[in-house]
Amino acid sequence: MTCPVCGSIATTASANTGRGEYFGDPITRMTRYGLQGNDDFWECPECSAVFAWNGYTSFTGSGNNDEDTLTRLDPDTAATIRTLARGAVERDGRDLDALAASVAATPPAVRELMGTLVRRDMKTAARLFAPWLDRAEQSPWLVALLTRLVTTPDEAAAMRAVLDQYQGAHLQPLRMHVRTVGCSLCGGIPGYPPLETSRAPGLASMRQLGEGPHDLRECPECGSLFDVQGAGVTRVAERLARALSECFHASAVSPAALTTLKSCGASWAWVRERVEQRAKASRFAPSEPEDSIALRREIALQPDDLALRQRWAELATRRDPDRAELVREQLTRRAEQRASPGYRAFQRARERELLASHPEWGDELRPLGVTAGALSGGFLESIVVDAATLLARGRDILASAPIRSVQLTGDVGLVERLARDGLLDGVCWLDLSGFSIHAGVLACLATLPGLRALGLARTGVTDPLVEIIWKAFPRLLECDLRGNPCSDLVDKDLTWEEMSRYEWFPTEHAAKLAAQYGRRPWIYPSSSPGEEPVDLEQLLARIAAGW
Repeated sequence: MTCPVCGSIATTASANTGRGEYFGDPITRMTRYGLQGNDDFWECPECSAVFAWNGYTSFTGSGNNDEDTLTRLDPDTAATIRTLARGAVERDGRDLDALAASVAATPPAVRELMGTLVRRDMKTAARLFAPWLDRAEQSPWLVALLTRLVTTPDEAAAMRAVLDQYQGAHLQPLRMHVRTVGCSLCGGIPGYPPLETSRAPGLASMRQLGEGPHDLRECPECGSLFDVQGAGVTRVAERLARALSECFHASAVSPAALTTLKSCGASWAWVRERVEQRAKASRFAPSEPEDSIALRREIALQPDDLALRQRWAELATRRDPDRAELVREQLTRRAEQRASPGYRAFQRARERELLASHPEWGDELRPLGVTAGALSGGFLESIVVDAATLLARGRDILASAPIRSVQLTGDVGLVERLARDGLLDGVCWLDLSGFSIHAGVLACLATLPGLRALGLARTGVTDPLVEIIWKAFPRLLECDLRGNPCSDLVDKDLTWEEMSRYEWFPTEHAAKLAAQYGRRPWIYPSSSPGEEPVDLEQLLARIAAGW
């Protein structure tokens, strides 16, 4: 039976609004969803048929080409839209898997609108994450849809919990986005407008890639790039960020990356010049001699023998004077830190200058699949690496540098295998931030002989898991529990009088655990309120001092 309201409307109707034509009755009786300014879904109030409306605006000429278009959608797509708009999955008798399949089959012309509609009801959307991921390889647009749905750290955590169960290169863009949004250092820094640098505390922990017209920084946790200009900081757009990362980290830079930089204006010419200079220098730089390479392997096997590092610096003095100088600078800071393990020994200006001038030093293990690295004691001691990569190439990675700190990404299910295979035995600081942690993982980590610091931010740690950590890790010095649903362990609302005493006060919950299992220093974010958190150098100094 023909609908008395919309039955007379053609499959596609249009009105040339630039010449004074407008839709009239019965189209004006449609219920509008109000999704976007120039695009929307309109629904018939009588039969619930759904139409896609587009208001085209011409930005050239007199505006005579402005046009409104209304397109009737097929019954299956219309039913899916109505269910999502009303949040009525159960009421409409829709199976989640069937609903996910219907969304995956959305016509290309209305996919953008469908994404906006789905975003309105994140409770329903979260239930569809897994069915959509099941179909993402066959329907690539679902990866873009899922990316749009992750805009806050909580949404990133929810997506990560599901995403960790899936593999495949087609999901890599989504993984990178989730990691960026959920990043504890830079997740709150927008692309635009600029955020005041004073409101971006993670900026101090970022690696400076170079300083030209743009002061470029790289987040060590997620790899995002940021442009610092004056008192403001902005996130570098994804396409430009990929090109810049390639220019600073890849052994060979593709023409496409250089073309992207060129298209982004003259202010990025300094990066292209740097790539050219590096390529020219690499043609004439002498290769590292065998005795120096052998010494590196010894350093990797004996990370606490600082005399080996001094000897390597002596060998490198003529061949690579800047690197030799960095080794000496960082060993000097290590000695200062060991002399006072309770206080942070900060980088000198010369060390910062050398690191900023040679970002390639942090990329020495990229050919082995390491995502990022940081130098301390003159060599790579901290790395960010995918768990599957470490499982496959861990022996080569650990034989190449004195790795002491590892931040894992990827599949949480591999952590226990890494521990059983001995690939984490030499690690004193393990960062699992963003994973979903359970008691089995903690029990496995408790067997690691050298583990003294754990990063467990945003891992879903609850009070029962805190008790497991407290009991199973008596030698732990640091444990980052930010962003977890567990109870606070220290009183953060200190009075001025309490602050002036420069000491933390445990909560009642922490006091009970201490009474049962003993005191734990890791519950305190720093040595005293107002101080910087402990870094790897300070942790190593405390271990050496017998803390």
